[in-house]
Amino acid sequence: MRKAVIVLALVAPLEGCVGKVGMSTAINLRAPFDAQAASGQLEPGSATINGSAFINWLDDRVVTCAGKEVHLTPATEYAIERFSHMYGTTPTYTSTSMRSVYKVMYRRQVFFPDPFTYKLNARSTTCNARGEFVFHDVKDGDYFVTAGIYWKVDPITADINWPMDTDQGGSLAKRVSVANGQADHLVLSK
Repeated sequence: MRKAVIVLALVAPLEGCVGKVGMSTAINLRAPFDAQAASGQLEPGSATINGSAFINWLDDRVVTCAGKEVHLTPATEYAIERFSHMYGTTPTYTSTSMRSVYKVMYRRQVFFPDPFTYKLNARSTTCNARGEFVFHDVKDGDYFVTAGIYWKVDPITADINWPMDTDQGGSLAKRVSVANGQADHLVLSK
């Protein structure tokens, strides 16, 4: 009985560490978050943003965002700075930026300031079975569209190094502009 109590005393403090693998990086942002501008940008408009998101994997397989959330974030100065740190560069209108699953899961970024209202001032939708998404009633302006596409693979059948490489995919981001109630069809792909 005494051995069981000692083992429990040694293991119990480790319980809170589960899911905290890897390192965090603190990032101080210079741009203040303008909640009023962001919420104003999310007021109803007349445009629709249609798009799809997918990752080409092993040259012959496509993994889509089917069933996963896609986010629409107003491209405020704060968001532009935050996205540039998250993706290593500011996502553009013409190419998709990607943050690997390894960096998302094991190299967390902690932003200062990180106002709660930033997360509230975004919209989300869910990709359909074909990996397509739609945002209705979007106001003219600039936005970031992001989609997380993650999956696990069997390290034995996929011929990869275990355990780190069993998590695959990443977070995709692209900038989109809505003008005169119109937006181009958006494709997030890597």
